[in-house]
Amino acid sequence: MRRLHSSLDILLKELNGQSIAHPKDKPSKSAVNRLRQLCADLEELEQIRSALAQHEPKAADPVSTAQRLWAWPNLQLKHPASQELNARGERILDRVNANLNRLRTREGVMLAADTRGMRLIRWNPFDYKNFFTTGYMYLVLGLLDSRNLHRLRRCQRKKCRRWFFGQTDWQKYCSRNCRQLEAAHGEAFKEKRRLYMRKYRRNEIEQGLRAKELAKKGRKK
Repeated sequence: MRRLHSSLDILLKELNGQSIAHPKDKPSKSAVNRLRQLCADLEELEQIRSALAQHEPKAADPVSTAQRLWAWPNLQLKHPASQELNARGERILDRVNANLNRLRTREGVMLAADTRGMRLIRWNPFDYKNFFTTGYMYLVLGLLDSRNLHRLRRCQRKKCRRWFFGQTDWQKYCSRNCRQLEAAHGEAFKEKRRLYMRKYRRNEIEQGLRAKELAKKGRKK
């Protein structure tokens, strides 16, 4: 788990443009863009899947054909909005798999040494330049496999949109600061502020009127 979080930290730095790779090993802009596109597409696919699951809980795939090696499920859907979501999901999934088709897996053996001792292990012998285009994509697929992909998301504050790994299923913002800023500029806050300022101005007017009345009484005396 510690190794996973360490790899995720590096992945998030790459996604957010804060690469820590040595200049010689730094991935190309096109590789970074492919990874960002993959994560953005998977994020949107998860949103579509969640929406379809809520609106069409009994949807099923009635057809399975050998010609379709991958595709968004050919679901029987009742509502037009669900059918539009389904069609968009299939287009995105085609793009995801076209992106992943770039991966080339090679197997190897290496000598590893850590807290569990020294041993021979199976590994994928990527060089550092290729590790970005392959290793990180496999890491993203690993999150999909472990049902944690939905936690790899972007901050919902429009002025941030940084990638982060949510510690909970409902976390929307990458930091407490972003959450507080969003709350401070949200509609609920603005409405509360409007009501406060209206009351504040009304009180000022009333205080001004009372002051004038007191001034008039003082002149009469």
